[in-house]
Amino acid sequence: MKEKEAIDALVAHDGISHADVVHVLKTSSGRVLHLSHSGVIVRHDCGTVFVVPFEPDGFERMIPFLPEATLFDVHSPVVPSYFVERGGKYDEGTYTYVYEGPFLDEGPYGHEKLSVDDFPVVREHYHAISSDDVIMDYLRRGRIFGIWQEKELLGFAGFHEEGSMGLLEIFPRYRHRGVGLHAESFLINEAMRMGQVPFCNVYFSNKASMALQKKLGLARGRIPSHWIEMQ
Repeated sequence: MKEKEAIDALVAHDGISHADVVHVLKTSSGRVLHLSHSGVIVRHDCGTVFVVPFEPDGFERMIPFLPEATLFDVHSPVVPSYFVERGGKYDEGTYTYVYEGPFLDEGPYGHEKLSVDDFPVVREHYHAISSDDVIMDYLRRGRIFGIWQEKELLGFAGFHEEGSMGLLEIFPRYRHRGVGLHAESFLINEAMRMGQVPFCNVYFSNKASMALQKKLGLARGRIPSHWIEMQ
């Protein structure tokens, strides 16, 4: 019941901005640690803690309910001083994008799950995740898909642990041919085939990705979020 109440509160506040937290609760891959007028705190099964303040001073009132964690995703325009004072490490913020349209054209490409045997090529081209163990885990669980044209691997894309689309990497010589657009179209369709709402997180500075989301018809949430790694 608490999960349903939290989902309703998140959607009412800004369903697009909080699509990642809603996804975690709808897929039963996390649990609510705190729910009040101040906001919501949810822990994903992998350990990531999502913090969503509903009011300007909501975060301060939720501090007593924050658990110990190594990774937080805080839905806030700025990183709260609480994390800065405790040595939290973070990059620029992200916006959440959500797709709510019909199935898309996946182009003339084949898509199939990569395996642990493909680790070297994924590691060579993808650097946003620093942990080899995480990449290997994604490959073992079939979360990364190769993009093929006949027998030629053009790149890959997949789903992060928390359910967001990403891991999109088109090899240099195949860029600017629309491969990335069709790769994300495949991820959107794949999410919908699984009965889920497709969403992704895009860094503030990634104008190319923002343009891609707009071209594909994704809507952007108004509240940014920050991923904070605790030392």
